[in-house]
Amino acid sequence: MLPFFSFAANASDIFFDGFESGNFSNWTSFGQNWDTVKSAVPYAHSGSERAEVRGSVTDDVLLKQLSTSGYQGITLSYWYRIGEGLEEEDHVFVEWFDGSAWNSLEDFSAITKGEWLQKSYLLPGSAGNNSDFGIRFRA
Repeated sequence: MLPFFSFAANASDIFFDGFESGNFSNWTSFGQNWDTVKSAVPYAHSGSERAEVRGSVTDDVLLKQLSTSGYQGITLSYWYRIGEGLEEEDHVFVEWFDGSAWNSLEDFSAITKGEWLQKSYLLPGSAGNNSDFGIRFRA
């Protein structure tokens, strides 16, 4: 479950999505297993919506592409919670695109369910001033 997601550069948000629209209108989704779900705290981090991936998935992707032209110091931040345990063969990858290749930030696997946690990454310089920048969550 990935309910909050934001890109920041030099302390100003380039993009933020709390999924409160109840859909992925700001995203491209590949596969059938990504969905937004209406629920109350603590199942949504705050607000009433969350994004989640469920079921037997094979490369289901939630993708956001945007230009970071004119920005440096790109930070990716998101909150996540494992609602049901991930088995050893289950993976949710967090990756970013530098214009020519996908780069891994996180591989969630073999994790038991837990509380909300925040991840934040200061991305390499090639993430900034990049018209082909992208981020994806791949299950």
